[in-house]
Amino acid sequence: MPIIPAQRKHSAALVPLAKASFLHAHGHSAAPSIIEDFVARNYQETALGDSIELDKNTYFISVDQERISGYSNLVVDQPNTYLPEKKVALLDRLYLDPEFFGQGIAHDLLEHNKQYALDQGCVGIWLNVWTENYRALRFYLKNGFQNIGDTAYRLSPTHVNPNYVMYLPLETDPDQIKMRPYQPGDASAFKSLNIEWLESYFQVEPIDHQVLGNPTTEIIQPGGYIFMAERQGKTIGTYAFIKKNDGVYEFSKMAIDPTLRGMGFGQFMLDHALTWAKVHRWSKILLYSNTKLENAIHLYRKNGFVEIPLEKEVIYSRGNIKMEYSIH
Repeated sequence: MPIIPAQRKHSAALVPLAKASFLHAHGHSAAPSIIEDFVARNYQETALGDSIELDKNTYFISVDQERISGYSNLVVDQPNTYLPEKKVALLDRLYLDPEFFGQGIAHDLLEHNKQYALDQGCVGIWLNVWTENYRALRFYLKNGFQNIGDTAYRLSPTHVNPNYVMYLPLETDPDQIKMRPYQPGDASAFKSLNIEWLESYFQVEPIDHQVLGNPTTEIIQPGGYIFMAERQGKTIGTYAFIKKNDGVYEFSKMAIDPTLRGMGFGQFMLDHALTWAKVHRWSKILLYSNTKLENAIHLYRKNGFVEIPLEKEVIYSRGNIKMEYSIH
């Protein structure tokens, strides 16, 4: 589907799409009177036309047989306090006509904006997204964005919506760390990263060999997830979610390249894990660990995990502490 730069002449056709997509994503985020007033002020032809013509804005539209199916707005070289000393772009808007959901148009628009940002010398793209816009959050996480902070978006003088600040590093960011879903070719790295820390602190048990040697059948096929962390083209870490029940998952198999420990990558991966759990609306996360791993236990406590009673029979003999993170 063609993606072209938007012009003022497109603003009239954009109005119904902009209203429909905003209401679909945010219509329940505030009282009806607040939503109606916000839409009336921001989604009318003159306001959209003026926004398109602002020098700082770059609007793109996706066109399906002369019908606009989606649009975006990218603000190049827009700083963010969470990203000091980086030339980054703000993805201010990316919306689709709800009739076109599921056709890959959002992905195509995102890829178009990524290439444009690269062409302008940006090293990454950031955005704000409402914490309860679950569809958008799942999309951005799936496409490599990471939650890096919190902010608030003001809909009216009396109402603000809590937002996540999310960041997608591009190939030109030398410090980039990307989280991505596990692929079959990751089996060796997933196993070796975990074996390294197990052998350093404990013994590798039969259950470890079983799970680490068969991650697809032991973790993914029963409903779990595995993620890999990459930096400068190299896999540097991993973690997994093992499904226990509907909405309840065990955080497990977190491992980091030993040469990169102490650099904040554990916090980075845990942030990704907690955001993933929240946007998928799980109820809780469990984990098993050992008090010998003082840095790990401190990390979990700092991020809201609390100790709960440990059952008598634990699958790992090294497990002497059980922790839980409740999602509200």
